[in-house]
Order: sequence, then C-alpha cells, then structure tokens
Amino acid sequence: MILIKPLHASDTYPIRIEILRNGIVQNYRFAEDTDSDTFHFGIFDNNQCVGISTYIKKECPLMKNASSYQLRGMAILTSYQRQGLGEQLLQYAYKQLSKGNCELIWCNARETAVSFYKKLGFTVIGNPFEITGIGTHYVMYIRI
Repeated sequence: MILIKPLHASDTYPIRIEILRNGIVQNYRFAEDTDSDTFHFGIFDNNQCVGISTYIKKECPLMKNASSYQLRGMAILTSYQRQGLGEQLLQYAYKQLSKGNCELIWCNARETAVSFYKKLGFTVIGNPFEITGIGTHYVMYIRI
C-alpha cells in the first residue's frame, strides 16, 4: 500500500545519500532542513520509505515576486523509479504547499531529470549551469 506523509529532515538522509550522492556521505544536509517553514515528505510502500522530497521557502532567483518554495532532494529508490511515485509525491506536495499560499515551486533540476519535470508541467527558465561534482542543472518552475 502506497502512503505519503510528512517526514523529519533526518528521515530523508538515507535516500539522499544513496540516490543523490551515490553513497558518498557528504553534502546531503541542507542548511534550511530544520527551518520551521521547510517541509519534507516521504512516499512509503508497506511502511518502507521509497522516495523523498524537501521544500524550502525561498524566492526563485529568476522568478521574483511570487510566494515560492524550492524543491530540493527529490529522490526515489532505483527499484521504485518509473512507477509514477515521483509524480504522486509532487502532487501531494502541491496540495500541502498551496494551503500556505504557495504560488510557485522551483528547482535546480539535474540534466537527467529535466524530461521528468517537463512531463509534470515544469518549465525551464534561464541558461544551464554546472554544480561541481554533480553536473549540468537547469532552473525549472511550476505555478500551483
């Protein structure tokens, strides 16, 4: 049974390390992880967390004057990818964040994830940029 629920920041760390940092235990914590207006959500299959996402209240540098959250740390365990769980996790977050008057969700999407976000209605804005050790990224956003 699939269930989505809020998490504590520390609950996201194992999947961040495994999927987003390739098992390397560094740079997996975000400075804003414990801020009162940061949200963490997990998607569970039979009580096992199989995906996570974090939303940080932060203005998009390329889309000023909108109440916005930055999506960070979106990851689904490899064996659960391509099953629609990422989309379910985002849809849940849209509902939760819109209750707090969030108008826009944006992210720095890895080049390999751009097609996933485009399929879900996100738009690329600006030019690609490099994050050292991780690769090419694009700023993407969606109005909710």
